[in-house]
Amino acid sequence: KNMTDSSIYRLSNLKDRIVLRSGIIETVRNFFIENSFLEVETPLRDKAPLPEVNIEALCSENLFLRTSPEPYLKALLSAGYEKIFEIGPCFRKNESGRLHREEFTMLEWYQAGASSQDLIPFTKKMLSHAAKKTTGTTKIQYNDRLIDLAAEWEIVKLKDAFAKFAGRSLAESTNGNFFELDLLEKIEPNLPNDRPVILSGYPAEFRAYSALSADDPEIADRWELYIGGMEIANT
Repeated sequence: KNMTDSSIYRLSNLKDRIVLRSGIIETVRNFFIENSFLEVETPLRDKAPLPEVNIEALCSENLFLRTSPEPYLKALLSAGYEKIFEIGPCFRKNESGRLHREEFTMLEWYQAGASSQDLIPFTKKMLSHAAKKTTGTTKIQYNDRLIDLAAEWEIVKLKDAFAKFAGRSLAESTNGNFFELDLLEKIEPNLPNDRPVILSGYPAEFRAYSALSADDPEIADRWELYIGGMEIANT
């Protein structure tokens, strides 16, 4: 078969997934609109990339393709738009593999006055609703495990996970520049993969534009969601 025939054959085999993906995006969009969020569309290119560690932007002529819509959405938030969301393409250089692509679709949303903890039940409600609406159940099958998105989500503090699995404390790992390696090789593989898990309490160095904790200025008030051992969302 030539390249054209192979591509058509592959696309024909992906029809069920493409239809499901379309239904998920439509359901998620409607969920936000029904919860009084305003959908916006922000630029795909900018004069300078976001200064994000370990994330490199792709060039587009004399501009850069966005790695996320974050700066534009936060500008709208600052301008008085209280509840906004966007579903659209983003680009990150050298992102390749089974779980990554240089071009991908991102959902990002903001709600004025909501804390990171407020977003946990909202995220759970959104994902459970999307699953139920598109597949008829809140349970998903992943790597031979049945995961119920509507069941109780486990919340794990990062400092506890490091103490248990990393062989050193969170502070020791961060100060020794082992944080990313320990997180990838020692923490993530040991997270429960039969239920959604929230990993919370990141070092301030990895705050990713999040606010610092009111109780501990060395900890960022942010979390990441893992489902089936894979990071799905973060604040």
